[in-house]
Amino acid sequence: MTDETTPVQPMLSPRQIATRLGCSFDIVLDFIHRGELPAICISVNPLAQKRRYRVSIVDLERFIAARSVQRPISRPRRRRADYRRYV
Repeated sequence: MTDETTPVQPMLSPRQIATRLGCSFDIVLDFIHRGELPAICISVNPLAQKRRYRVSIVDLERFIAARSVQRPISRPRRRRADYRRYV
């Protein structure tokens, strides 16, 4: 039963996410288990040993944005003092 006022967000499996990120399936599961990547469990039995997860594309984009690395601001290099002048 789907409410027509709530749009359904596309969901990705951990394998699809691993392919997109170019990493292993186990790394994606680690992100999910540590709570860094929000996911929902779609298993029939949520207490089962092998759980099935889905992640919304919006949550994946937030995860990627939070982990993106900014280029550091370049600062002018300081010249070393020439101590030979003072000896």
